[in-house]
Amino acid sequence: MKMNARVNNLPVLTMNSLKLNSAPMDIDIDFKNNGSDFLIDDCELPDGIKLKRDVNVGELLELFAELGISNPKELVVAGKYPMYNRQNFATGMGADVDKLMELTKTGADIYTVENAYHSDNPILLHYNFNDEDNVLTNTFIHAKEGSESTFIMYYTTDDLNADKNYAGFVGNQTRVYLEKNAKVHLIKVQMLDKGFTFFDDIGGFSESDSSFEVTKLELGAGNVYDGLNEAQMGYRSDFKVNYGYIGLPETVCDINYNDVFWGKKSNGVMKFSEALIGNAKKTFRGTVDFRAGCRGASGDEQEDVLLFGDDIVNKTIPLILGEEEEVEGRHAATIGKLSDDMLFYMQTRGIDRKKAEELMVEATITAISARVPSRSIQDRVKDYIRQVFL
Repeated sequence: MKMNARVNNLPVLTMNSLKLNSAPMDIDIDFKNNGSDFLIDDCELPDGIKLKRDVNVGELLELFAELGISNPKELVVAGKYPMYNRQNFATGMGADVDKLMELTKTGADIYTVENAYHSDNPILLHYNFNDEDNVLTNTFIHAKEGSESTFIMYYTTDDLNADKNYAGFVGNQTRVYLEKNAKVHLIKVQMLDKGFTFFDDIGGFSESDSSFEVTKLELGAGNVYDGLNEAQMGYRSDFKVNYGYIGLPETVCDINYNDVFWGKKSNGVMKFSEALIGNAKKTFRGTVDFRAGCRGASGDEQEDVLLFGDDIVNKTIPLILGEEEEVEGRHAATIGKLSDDMLFYMQTRGIDRKKAEELMVEATITAISARVPSRSIQDRVKDYIRQVFL
């Protein structure tokens, strides 16, 4: 199939001289859209979590309507020109991913976490791909009232370090609906071969006193598209993001994360740690969006970027949008190289420049991978970083 998609739309129009309002994602691929065929070590679900596979788009939309999930417009538009994504359940990459899922008839796997379910054992969904695999997957997690769950979605290729010229396309759309007092920790670790294109499209919808945490490691793939939209609808809802990315030479990454506040006294914190190497290219859009009525809400977005090269292209657009006055909004971006003083300090202790860079990247990424409750994944992340600096 062919599709010229526009993804990762900024929530408002800006001057487009740098072409940052959205990103093109051109597709000319025949997909294998049964993602469950690529699951390995498919874990046995506990009694408190139910799974329904391959639910079609029509049934999924009916479920959204039944649960009362919608993507409301602003109540007040004060001097801004919104770029509305016409989605029933808003996601970061936008409506064109919905269209792609519909055109390819990619069914959704629906995980329902029952009322008051609690477990310390995460649900591990390990997807493994080979050369020329072109796959779409679609996931919906419904966390019912008072439940607590952790989902790990782990993407690998069969032999990451082999001297092969891989080619492939992997895309996932994940939506998470949290009822009152529900807690979900969504963990995604992507370690595909550099020859792959990968997109990950996330949508969250949180009711009162819920807690949604996202831990993300984007470490592989040559072309990455990554988007998230979180709708904090409920009173005192809580949202956290801890995001790590390594951009290797010749790679391209486009990121769009939106935290949208509707509920009073809701709180959101998004932290991004990135390392760009050689001539990597990366665009980051991070938006904290306060809608009318979210009095007492607090939103914080922070990006830290380490540069290891002279030909890097790094574009960052932090935004704060406000329709409500009684809120706290903060954003920050720190971008730079290792200082000469730091390098000199390490060299006096027998650590050369390359090793110093490796240690800095490892420290940044390990702080995030430590949040993944899987020792085998943590070890593979460390091995991956060592391979990068060989």
